[in-house]
Amino acid sequence: MLGRALSELGIQDQVTVVTKVRPLTENELSDRHNGEEAVRESIEHSRRRLDLEAMNNAQECLLTVF
Repeated sequence: MLGRALSELGIQDQVTVVTKVRPLTENELSDRHNGEEAVRESIEHSRRRLDLEAMNNAQECLLTVF
């Protein structure tokens, strides 16, 4: 829904969308690979739910978290 609205307004490249990730498990917190994968999956879930074509800074977010 949000992605469609931004696209129709022609401003999808001018807007930064911020989303949250689900709480990480002990295993995900202690293992970098598992943690990164959990964050990646959470971001992808949000992207689909918001109907966005891409979340261009997702990799930057992972680098910030881990």
